[in-house]
Amino acid sequence: GKALRQQRLKAAFLDVFPEEPLPENSPLMDCPNLWRLPHLSAAAPHYLDLFIQDFVRQLQEFQE
Repeated sequence: GKALRQQRLKAAFLDVFPEEPLPENSPLMDCPNLWRLPHLSAAAPHYLDLFIQDFVRQLQEFQE
């Protein structure tokens, strides 16, 4: 939250938090440049195919 408030990060999109659901009194709740998203990416169509493609791409970049 601190980096977002200080604009060291322009924005963040998060779907996982240390405590879920995120408590109403969390300082992250009032960060205007933080987008809180539901943790649903695994339920998206073709998720596994996209995950594998991205993993392979990142692995190839790492090996170069």
